[in-house]
Amino acid sequence: MKRPKFISLALAATFISTLIGCSGTIEMASSWNDNAVKIDGSNAEWGSSLKPLSDPPVAIGIRNDAQFLYVCLTTQDPFYEAQIINGGLTVWFDPAGQQEKSLGIRFPNYGENAPHWNPREPLTASFPFLEPSFRELAIIGPDGEPELFSVVEAKGIKVKIGATESGLVYEMQVPLKPSDTMRHAVGATETQTVGIGFETAELGGDRLQGPSGRATAGTRGGGRRGGRGGAGAGPSLDGAGRPEVLDLWTKVLLSSPRQ
Repeated sequence: MKRPKFISLALAATFISTLIGCSGTIEMASSWNDNAVKIDGSNAEWGSSLKPLSDPPVAIGIRNDAQFLYVCLTTQDPFYEAQIINGGLTVWFDPAGQQEKSLGIRFPNYGENAPHWNPREPLTASFPFLEPSFRELAIIGPDGEPELFSVVEAKGIKVKIGATESGLVYEMQVPLKPSDTMRHAVGATETQTVGIGFETAELGGDRLQGPSGRATAGTRGGGRRGGRGGAGAGPSLDGAGRPEVLDLWTKVLLSSPRQ
């Protein structure tokens, strides 16, 4: 009776050791896209391509075809949802398969009118009021200087945030190789190993909680205490107990067409 449990534990240990390399960088393989992914803020088409992590509490999926690389990150953690919505998420690419910040795409990219969504409020209820502010992205080259684009101006690059009952979904498409019409690209080909990093910025307590602990972008009226699990539930959003920013690198072997 105990043998199946032992085998299950052994398989789980093998999966974890394969996913996380000796350097601590998460190693994973991309899946061939087969025209399945649409950049629409939904993770419905990702299925088993999404690999859940426990620390940080996110799931990551990578797909590619001969022209584009597709990235999906999901989380149910209110703190990380607030980091992404209130401060943006930068996805970094290193065609050498390491952790050099060769190309970065930050979305949403805000000016002075960044939202102050309170993560104690349900994301699905707030999202229709938040989404109109997701209008701009920043493309960052090796020199660290950002170029700003509206979401419809960045040729070949698509990015979308969605909110579902199971959490936040962040999807991105970026060209593998530059061309005359798509000059910002990873600089890789299928079957190549690339480094892909995920980074959020440190935010002050007001950007994570909203003034006086109330949602200020996404709710009409005062903050509704409770949200997900009641006041005080979930991660601490201020003080020493607050989780760290998201700073995660993956090493991804790109895929080739199935024969």
